[in-house]
Amino acid sequence: MSSEETQFASVHRVNQLDAVRLDEELIELFRSQMFSSVRLLKSSTVEALHPELTALLRLVYFGFTVMRDIPSPGNQYQNLRYRDGSSSTQRHLRIFQKLGLGLCCVLVRYAWQRLDRVASERRWADAEPGSLQKLLWRAMRVTEKSYSVLSTLNFLIFIWRGVFRTLEDRLMNARLDYIKPNAIRTVTFEFLNRQLVWEGFTDFVLFMAPLLRSSRWLGILRAKAASALGILSGGRDVPREAMQSVEDVSSCKICQKSTLMMPHFALPCNHRFCYACITSKIETEASYRCPICATVVEDVVRDRY
Repeated sequence: MSSEETQFASVHRVNQLDAVRLDEELIELFRSQMFSSVRLLKSSTVEALHPELTALLRLVYFGFTVMRDIPSPGNQYQNLRYRDGSSSTQRHLRIFQKLGLGLCCVLVRYAWQRLDRVASERRWADAEPGSLQKLLWRAMRVTEKSYSVLSTLNFLIFIWRGVFRTLEDRLMNARLDYIKPNAIRTVTFEFLNRQLVWEGFTDFVLFMAPLLRSSRWLGILRAKAASALGILSGGRDVPREAMQSVEDVSSCKICQKSTLMMPHFALPCNHRFCYACITSKIETEASYRCPICATVVEDVVRDRY
């Protein structure tokens, strides 16, 4: 171990990686809420401004955390904060390090996303050989591959030495340190193990669910429902309308499939549809009406039963 590394406490790699994941999930949560709030605008307008809105959210997130020497929620939850990696006495990042991180994590990411979208819309990949568009497209692909290779090398070095989790952190010499050295981990291993087991279980259920959705099981459920309706009706013949309602429970009136994929309720009428079907309709059509009762769908909510 070098003399430079002995000046800093060893930070667990899992803490650093978990902090990045927590921050990204929080930003994604904010982003979904932001796009939900502007859903009343034209879908084409919202889609066109997607890179700008995402960059604005990241800029605000970065400005209220790193620029003000405040740990981000992910770092705070993992008892981490940024510090200058070139000095053992400097506890906070220098101003040029903050600006460099903001430039790499916000502005450069936005510029690349916007440029890539323009290249796809104008079909630079299909431009004539030797044209400016074709040269820019090849340069973008080379840059993208180079960044992927450098990021992979940086990650391998991070696994080996335990510092600079991202390529941007290494460029700015911004390393992570514990906020409270005596409380290294604010999240217990038991909690992390429970989260890991639960995530593995949900992945397994999502993998097995489509295999269990067969016509045989649906037939059994429909027979049970019809039997229950017959008991409630006192042994009398079940009306045709009641039988139709039983079938509606397990069928989507948009895609006409007999199996609901991730069923969601349409509000306020409470009819059930596939998640992809109903969300695509309300996103692309203003004042979309329920195909069953013709009520304007205002929102959707997941069927948790």
